[in-house]
Amino acid sequence: MTMKIKPSRCLLFAIIALFAFSAVGCKDYSSQIQKMDEGEYLVSYSREYSPPSRLVLYNKDGTILDDKYQKDGQALGNSVNANGRYIFTSVRINLHYEVSPDGKIESFFFSSNQYKAGDHCGTIFVSASGPWILSAMNIGNFAEGYVTELVRKDTGTKVVKMTQLTAGYVDSAVAWQGKVYAHAMHSSNKAGIYEGNNFAAIIELDENSGAVLKTIPIKNRSLAECTGRPMKLFNDSILIYGDSFSCPDPNIQSPPCLAVFDLKSDSFVRSIPLGDTFAPISLQIYNGKIYVISTEGRVKVFDSDYNLVKEFSLSDNALAQYSDKQPFIVDTILDGPRLYVFYRFRYDQKVITFPGAVHVYDLDSGTFERKTELRLPGEKKWWADEMTVLLVNRSTKE
Repeated sequence: MTMKIKPSRCLLFAIIALFAFSAVGCKDYSSQIQKMDEGEYLVSYSREYSPPSRLVLYNKDGTILDDKYQKDGQALGNSVNANGRYIFTSVRINLHYEVSPDGKIESFFFSSNQYKAGDHCGTIFVSASGPWILSAMNIGNFAEGYVTELVRKDTGTKVVKMTQLTAGYVDSAVAWQGKVYAHAMHSSNKAGIYEGNNFAAIIELDENSGAVLKTIPIKNRSLAECTGRPMKLFNDSILIYGDSFSCPDPNIQSPPCLAVFDLKSDSFVRSIPLGDTFAPISLQIYNGKIYVISTEGRVKVFDSDYNLVKEFSLSDNALAQYSDKQPFIVDTILDGPRLYVFYRFRYDQKVITFPGAVHVYDLDSGTFERKTELRLPGEKKWWADEMTVLLVNRSTKE
């Protein structure tokens, strides 16, 4: 018996097929972001364990100017503006992306002989310092263990140099006068004991050969971890800041502080208390002053002699405004006298289309100026397992 299909049903099937094709085919995988000169923020969205990733360009009003997908992109959890070149690196796999000032997207990887197929080989951080893009890769697997490799990529020649380090988990680095200074967090044993209470170290390396020149121990638990709190260069010194609120052992906790590591003597010369409840998340330097921002939107301002000269809170109390979205401050960006604060929201069905926002403040007073809501209109899936924000068309160089 032959089954007859009504013409109306054929039409229905055709419409459904066309809709399905459109839904699959609507993702733009081309390698050029358009309208870069009109954009304000370049935002990466990605899932932790599966591709693709996407790079979305917004203007300051929150309008999406372009939205490009990267077929194999995954877990783009780190980013940096390297003098107008926008770098996005994966925290899980050895596949990363660079966007040129005119919007051309290129993929790249940090080569290493250490990892095998199936290994975790993502970046711990990425930063721009001197002639280098600096990063560190955590390579290995749970069964066999992990190694850390410090990565230096020359911004001119794009040559990549890698050095395996055994001193710990490298989570920040800066370059200065032919050397790289890396912060390495040490691991405790199963009982939570650190050898000699050396919680971390500053490792001094030759920037070209990668030879370790010196290792300076860090015995202050609040300075043990720099993940998400990058070190900063200031007047021939490195500034390190942190707290030990996450430390489960009260016997080795220490108050939040800002520490000064002198690059000429290779030693810590100052430790400035930040207050028992002040959890620093970011540090910015402008016009000879140091601005330390806390997870609660409080700001402490120090002069070049490390005297506290001012304290204030960001005026709009954005964390309270977004309280129903479980907000937290991820990062801050400085552009001249303006402070850009990136607020992220924790996963919930109601924030799928609104995973974050950027608020702009006057740096010296914390006065709110404007905000940009980073929205994904019509999106039905969660894209913000990993989400980073870079400011494009800056008025000043980093």
